[in-house]
Amino acid sequence: MACAITRTALLLFALSLSVPSEAAWRQQDGQGIFIQSVMEQTADDGFDIDGEAYPIATYTARRLQSYVAYGIPEWPVTVGGKFTLTAAKQYNFDTDAIDNTMAIEDPEFFARTILWNDETRSIALEPFFKAPSQTSDDNQRLAGNVHTDFGARLYYGEKFQLFGLEHYSQSMAGYRKRLGPFANQWEYEQTLGINLSHDYHLLLQGFGTQSTATLQTGNLALNNAGDYDVIKSQISLLIPVEENVHLQLGYLWDIDGKTIVKSRMWTVGLWQNF
Repeated sequence: MACAITRTALLLFALSLSVPSEAAWRQQDGQGIFIQSVMEQTADDGFDIDGEAYPIATYTARRLQSYVAYGIPEWPVTVGGKFTLTAAKQYNFDTDAIDNTMAIEDPEFFARTILWNDETRSIALEPFFKAPSQTSDDNQRLAGNVHTDFGARLYYGEKFQLFGLEHYSQSMAGYRKRLGPFANQWEYEQTLGINLSHDYHLLLQGFGTQSTATLQTGNLALNNAGDYDVIKSQISLLIPVEENVHLQLGYLWDIDGKTIVKSRMWTVGLWQNF
């Protein structure tokens, strides 16, 4: 079971954050992974232009996210994407009311190909496309980025043996071109995947996003809507349920940032290899 999990994917996206993190390796031909996750995000503080936290009106979001990745037979390519339904709310001091929204938040699609690999190392390139978030009301700031993004991510992964079990580390650097009013972004990720046994798996992750813009005082980003810098950390445990099915328990929190809410998020997900 550990080998099956290692080959197919061990990550969470983040953040949006329920996406398999072993992206330096592709899905095997004709095999895939499906992840269904429930998430709850809360923020009571925001980061100002200097990275100092200050209190804000509480922001909450509940998400139902679906992620799928599939290895195309006879092609060195994995294709996939994620689709998120979001219900978010925040008190509005200007109107003395609670702003609410229901949205399809930042749907994203990718095609990942291996550039080079050997028995323990791999380098992969992942072009991606993010469609605009869709919402039926005027509270677009709660619903993610209502504009299109595209870009690419470069992954380097290395597997290693310790205490008789296989583990892996992975690094990612990416660039996101954002259409609309927001500046482009650099993205970074570092993941350590640890097999606690042949069935239980621990993921330790760090994520970074850096805007190419000169950040402005007074702007506070929610989700991906806005210009901001942020560093996040996440810990996840994968617990076996039955053959090819794992339960994921995860916790994500913001360590540092500028002009973005300081949030925390719980995730419960089911991972199904097929």
